[in-house]
Amino acid sequence: MTTKTFVMYPSLGVGHLNPMVELAKHLRRRGLGVVVAVIDPPNNDAVSADAMARLAAANPSIMFRLLPAPASPDVGAHPIKRSHGTLKLANPVLREFLRSLPADRGMVVKNWVPQAEVVQHEAVGAFVTHCGWNSTLEAIMSVLPMICWPLYAEQAMNKVIMVEEMKIAVSLDGYEEGGLVKAEEVEAKVRLVMETEEGRKLREKLVETRDMALDAITEGGSSEMAFDMFMRDLEESSLENGVRS
Repeated sequence: MTTKTFVMYPSLGVGHLNPMVELAKHLRRRGLGVVVAVIDPPNNDAVSADAMARLAAANPSIMFRLLPAPASPDVGAHPIKRSHGTLKLANPVLREFLRSLPADRGMVVKNWVPQAEVVQHEAVGAFVTHCGWNSTLEAIMSVLPMICWPLYAEQAMNKVIMVEEMKIAVSLDGYEEGGLVKAEEVEAKVRLVMETEEGRKLREKLVETRDMALDAITEGGSSEMAFDMFMRDLEESSLENGVRS
């Protein structure tokens, strides 16, 4: 009987590679073959290269395949735009790699998982997050402790709000010194939020925050009032500037 093989193709960056490898480990435990295909890090990205080397050494049952780097996109572009450009340019390389696999063994994982359902599941005890605001709101409504690992854009600001002001999350150490967080640090923070008194207090604060969020979206709540105020200010500003709706 032929073993099915999953081919995984994470987006650029350590933050996308790590969870893909965790999924690969679960698939391997179920007897499935896994290949993690990664684009050769562009622009001499030593952090990504080091992370891949560590992950490959720690997971010998998973096949890691380094795909040749495509021609670099505009190096002056925004990092997100440059990353998307690299992925687009690498598509022909990926297609060629997939064609080299046995026809009855390839399976590409390309769809998004239903994250809102995942964070609400009773088996999930903590959430390592890059601090995007949608993920933050989903975790709050699920009363799920967050472990922050911001990467770019507004994520660092969100982390400060969550950890220092709202006190509903803890922060990982190490990402600011080069982007690579050690496994021991992740384990320590997971144990902190799940097994300690500090973690219990954090969950209590999350319950309070969740209840405040629910109150805010009720009729007459602060969210509705703030939106009404915004609309009034917008109308007044339009009238002052001679703009009619």
